[in-house]
Amino acid sequence: MVAVFVATIELVSLIIFTIAGAPLIGVLAGTIVSGAAFALAWSKSSDVVLDLSEAEAADEKRHPRLFNTTAGLCAAMGVAPPTLYVVEDLAINALATGVDPRNASLLVTTGALDQLTLIEFESVLALQLHRIRAGDIVPETIAVTTVGAPLVLSEITDRWAWLSRVLALPAPLVSSFITRLYSKRDELDRDLAAVRYTRFPPALASALEKMKGHSALGAGAAVTAHLWIASPLGPTARSVPAVHATLEERVAVLQEL
Repeated sequence: MVAVFVATIELVSLIIFTIAGAPLIGVLAGTIVSGAAFALAWSKSSDVVLDLSEAEAADEKRHPRLFNTTAGLCAAMGVAPPTLYVVEDLAINALATGVDPRNASLLVTTGALDQLTLIEFESVLALQLHRIRAGDIVPETIAVTTVGAPLVLSEITDRWAWLSRVLALPAPLVSSFITRLYSKRDELDRDLAAVRYTRFPPALASALEKMKGHSALGAGAAVTAHLWIASPLGPTARSVPAVHATLEERVAVLQEL
């Protein structure tokens, strides 16, 4: 992923400066710019994910279930407590993001807080905390602001329809890369790993059942879709990366345990 991002900037710089008659300057400029761009993408990637998701900091008084359940699971799983966020949305979904497992963020929708039972909610949090513990969130988060940068800009410039459509043109390539990074087989394995902590597979299966047709968020962004437990995109979404196994498939695997 880093190589793809850096090589793209290097190539663009080389082409520009070669046309101007200074290819060596192009190589040097590309190296400097790509390094700075990657450092910025790395440091801001979590913030971008949270902004695109319209997340707000969770409040311990308003969301005691989120804080208490997370604290108990973190102690049992050996995970550094993440910063907690909430999205005001009826959808049932959750997301984990971060470039450092020791300083991660966990986001849940109010729909998940209100509509899942305690054991279902615990299983959903355990799945996302497992992704944090395993370090899976790091490359998946960085992908948003590196190879996914055009789609991020497309979301930001959505008010200018023509510009947003132009920036969204690389969507198939971005989706293809993220699909390789985040395979459906990996997702099934993560489900199985998460229920080893809760020791009750039916709870996660039940939570995933409730997500069927109810996981799409009003602020769901295609470039962050792989970070959510289930697709946050509706059926009319402009760019839908096929990164998730179907909920039916995931439930079936859990029911076999």
